[in-house]
Amino acid sequence: MADDHIVLSGVRKSFGPKQVLNGIELAVPKGHSMVVIGGSGTGKSVMLKCILGIIRPDEGSIRVAGEEVTKLTGKARDDYLQRFGMLFQGAALFDSLPVWENVAFGLIQGRRMARAKARDIAMEKLGQVGLGEDVGKLYPAELSGGMQKRVGLARAIAAEPEIIFFDEPTTGLDPQARHLVWQKLRGLRAQGVTMLLTTHYMDEAAHLCDRIVIIDRGKIIEEGTPDGLIEKHAGKEVIEVQLGDHDAAPVIHELLRHDGLNVERFEDILYVFPQREGEFDPKRIEEHVERIIYRRANLEDVFLKLTGRGLAAGE
Repeated sequence: MADDHIVLSGVRKSFGPKQVLNGIELAVPKGHSMVVIGGSGTGKSVMLKCILGIIRPDEGSIRVAGEEVTKLTGKARDDYLQRFGMLFQGAALFDSLPVWENVAFGLIQGRRMARAKARDIAMEKLGQVGLGEDVGKLYPAELSGGMQKRVGLARAIAAEPEIIFFDEPTTGLDPQARHLVWQKLRGLRAQGVTMLLTTHYMDEAAHLCDRIVIIDRGKIIEEGTPDGLIEKHAGKEVIEVQLGDHDAAPVIHELLRHDGLNVERFEDILYVFPQREGEFDPKRIEEHVERIIYRRANLEDVFLKLTGRGLAAGE
């Protein structure tokens, strides 16, 4: 589409015998926020690094604003990277630089901005992520992991880029800091910044995205809005059946499937996705049941339904 800001077509990447990306097809519209969810080791971070040119794909095309970018080198690649802000899982701060200079690094080194002006911008951005001027004078080793993550966010937004990548943006943050980051990301979204995020937190995905893509074994297997994906794959309600007898789990799983129920198993928990009211009768298996929970379906149910694994399971 003409308004697609980032387009990946047939992108593949292997490391030795392990194929991490297996024909990725993705289009991110300009000014939209897209969240990528998937287990550990499924290729989320590698995909972001391919777009940035940190890793070169083995095959496929990556176009940004209509320009093929997989073979950029030298000044063309440097100019290309100026369009991005980046926050990876580890904040990746320079230990030898004070916090403010970490935030201002791209402004000073990449854009040749005067240090005094860059420092003012850095302090402003630190304030936007809930950190005061006193923090700007410290060194990364003097900060908690959560504060380092917020410094990384301040650096990602310092140059007001047109595209920002966030790799697990709130991992390690306390709830208050997490919501502050959400507020900042929603503000960027309202300003029309194109954002691509990876996260393990399903509530975060629902709060921050226009669309969600699910990646599994190096392929994108589904895409849609949070509500649309839940309605399509999980329905309105999920019944969690927690079994007291772990050894009985496979037998009960097959019993319920034989009864025509839509059931997924993860270790000793069965997830029943009822298609109509009263379809599940707990009395059939009550002697093996420790607890039954009736709850609303969510995005993690969608992932489990599509992949047969929980988000933390990975490969």
